[in-house]
Amino acid sequence: MGRARQASGDLEGAAAALTKATQLGEAANNPSFDAFFALGGCLQALKQFEAAGSAFVTAAEVGAPPGPDKLTRDLDCVHNYGLTLLADTKYEEAGLVFEQVKRLKVLELFVLVSIQDAL
Repeated sequence: MGRARQASGDLEGAAAALTKATQLGEAANNPSFDAFFALGGCLQALKQFEAAGSAFVTAAEVGAPPGPDKLTRDLDCVHNYGLTLLADTKYEEAGLVFEQVKRLKVLELFVLVSIQDAL
């Protein structure tokens, strides 16, 4: 529901639906990376930077689900957190986050090369 509202441009409705989804997931002890990540994007677009940052941090803590794109999705999450800090004029914190993104990107490339070498 939240994603459908987001796609239709109803960011406030999407944020409300995604907030509910994240609350339900946490109550069931099953938080969703996708719900927190999407919520962060909605809140960022609404210029609610503190809340967006919290959503991205929680998504990063939960981690993307297993799969071939897990590292890329985790990296995107941390990158979006940095963009949120930058938009909120927290330049020093954003710089630190982008340094982390750079290290994660190197790790991602190392893992991809290692997998290709193993094949």
